[in-house]
Amino acid sequence: MNILQYTPLFFLIAIFYSFYHNYFLLTILLLFNFVISLYTHRNERYKYTEIIDYIDYFSILIWFLYNLYLFSKCKNKILKLLIFFCFIILILIQECRIRYKWRTAEREIAHACAHFFGIIGTLLVIRCSL
Repeated sequence: MNILQYTPLFFLIAIFYSFYHNYFLLTILLLFNFVISLYTHRNERYKYTEIIDYIDYFSILIWFLYNLYLFSKCKNKILKLLIFFCFIILILIQECRIRYKWRTAEREIAHACAHFFGIIGTLLVIRCSL
């Protein structure tokens, strides 16, 4: 297994946290992203663009948009600032990630960091919108 098959486990924390706080749509979105991520990052991939990649991009976009909606309900300025920092870190990680070739260790580490900060941002958004 590669590192990107382990990092979707971060999703489980956010899945349980969103379910606990009755964010059922977010729970479903995170479950879908979890399953797609496990499949997308399997070792047996031979090409970079498959239909699953486009499904992955779309599910990430929907997850981001829902987080943005929850962010709009946030009243805590400190949490909003932390969420903003997570977003900036994600942008920087993405810029770093695309500079490496597909399936290199550096790119996978950057991608794993993106998983981590995406989940941290989601947890902060849930907390902030309560």
